[in-house]
Amino acid sequence: MTFCDLSAKTGPFSQCVNPQESQRASSQLWWEDPDRARLYVMLLNRTLNKITGRRGLNLDREHQRYYFEPLTGPRPREVTYHSLQGNKTSRQIAWQPVMRRTGSPKPYWEHLAISLQFHRVGDHSWCLSLRPERRYTLDGYISLEGKQTGRKATRRTSRIHNYDLLGELNFWRQFLSDGSPRIICSFGSQYPRIAQRD
Repeated sequence: MTFCDLSAKTGPFSQCVNPQESQRASSQLWWEDPDRARLYVMLLNRTLNKITGRRGLNLDREHQRYYFEPLTGPRPREVTYHSLQGNKTSRQIAWQPVMRRTGSPKPYWEHLAISLQFHRVGDHSWCLSLRPERRYTLDGYISLEGKQTGRKATRRTSRIHNYDLLGELNFWRQFLSDGSPRIICSFGSQYPRIAQRD
């Protein structure tokens, strides 16, 4: 199953699928069938995996969120984007926090993370929800689990106000869309296709 046009001779599956043996299906008809609707969402999620992977995000399968890893070393990592005011700015996306009083590094790393989920919101409409999160690791790679993570996440969440959250959402929108108003995925045809096999 794919959003790509399997009848196209230049398509990504042209070498492994006979275009004469593929079938085109209406997306909307799939949405009305519970089993096929789940398959459709699976295709959407796989598309997300491609979008995020090409932008250097890793998938935390246990918590179903995407996150940034540090640079090799590990070293802090940052990206440049446009703020809510339209100014070009940069921010850390994976770093080892330091203590305010001494400047000494804390015994953990903090990573920007995002939970992405598709929702059907009407007969013809879907939306993608973005929920900014944090991931904590011991050394930039090994996940920090248990009560320590819960306390850190709760403490950070309690300090976030509406404008701060809007800034987080703006960052992720800018990052995921490469600064464009929309995230556009070119599949050729926007219909699920099924390859028939003997």
